[in-house]
Amino acid sequence: MLPIQTKLIVPRVTPDFVPRPRLDSRLDAGLGCKLTLVSAPPGFGKTTLLSSWLESRRLPAAWVTLDSSDDDLTIFFWYLIAAVRTVYPDSCKISSDMLESTSGPTIDVVVATLANDLATLPGEIVLVLDDLHCVVNLAVHEVLDRLVGYLPPSVHLMLGTRTDPALSLASLGAHGHLVEVRERDLTFTADEVKAFLSKAGKTDEVFCTRASRAEGWAAGLRLVTLADGPDSDPLDEGSHLRGDFHALAYLAGEVLRKQPPEVQEFLLKAAIVGNFSAELCYTLEAAPDVAACEALIERTERDRLFVTPLGRGWFRFHQLFQKLLHERALHTLTVTQVAELHRRAANWHERAGMIHKRSDTRSRLETFL
Repeated sequence: MLPIQTKLIVPRVTPDFVPRPRLDSRLDAGLGCKLTLVSAPPGFGKTTLLSSWLESRRLPAAWVTLDSSDDDLTIFFWYLIAAVRTVYPDSCKISSDMLESTSGPTIDVVVATLANDLATLPGEIVLVLDDLHCVVNLAVHEVLDRLVGYLPPSVHLMLGTRTDPALSLASLGAHGHLVEVRERDLTFTADEVKAFLSKAGKTDEVFCTRASRAEGWAAGLRLVTLADGPDSDPLDEGSHLRGDFHALAYLAGEVLRKQPPEVQEFLLKAAIVGNFSAELCYTLEAAPDVAACEALIERTERDRLFVTPLGRGWFRFHQLFQKLLHERALHTLTVTQVAELHRRAANWHERAGMIHKRSDTRSRLETFL
């Protein structure tokens, strides 16, 4: 098999890159473990973090940018071998021969062969598998899971993904073999936002206010602020709308459109009321029953659909994602349907003794209409 060489190149760091030593330290600590997992929704800077860290540390690194075409046991491990060979060209010969001579190698054979080849590498290596969420084949995940257990101290595996892989993460963590970097870690701090805006030359109060809507989301910061040219007026409402448009278009393409119809319907109805719970979503007929609503909420968390838990069964969406859902609801629901959903929500809050929520709901209805 002839691999696509550009998938084996470490991506370059963008000019607006902001160093984040706190995250670099986390990755440094991971070198003492078998596995580093960088898991967060799209646009949180996973690839940038991994590539910038490798560049600054100058470690012997093998990189694969995965896509849906790699969702096959043989193809996936062809790329893994090809990546390792960018550092050690004469390595993994037994694994290569095994893949060439076997039409469908068993999982046991793949694990044993790869583990043995990696154990005989002439030096250390960091192996990065980026965009692992594109690979859903459970056979691939099973081999990876078992392979991690056999990794020699000279090999460190790093995974970049939007969703957690089907690996024994709890067991790895309990045994000190796992370092995790997640959405809460990748969210820009106030100081990092200031550094980002300063590098972009946009430090005035208006741009700081716009950037706050991104809630520390890296792609949101870039899209909201970079919609303006270098000489644009920060008070221009048109530039404000352009920034939001780019951010919402990104969310629509990378998040919303990839969800099945039942999830999209649930998201649109849940977003109408702001903060939501399973019982409130059932009142809005977002799913057939409360249990189904609970399952859908769990799915939105698992699939990283920009949902933040508030505690005691309540949740909210990232404000830019909620804005997108609001706009989509206006195109898919009639004004009468939206009004009925708000009426149901107001009555539910009143029955629950949450009268202040009812006034909030009414104010949202006025905004919506």
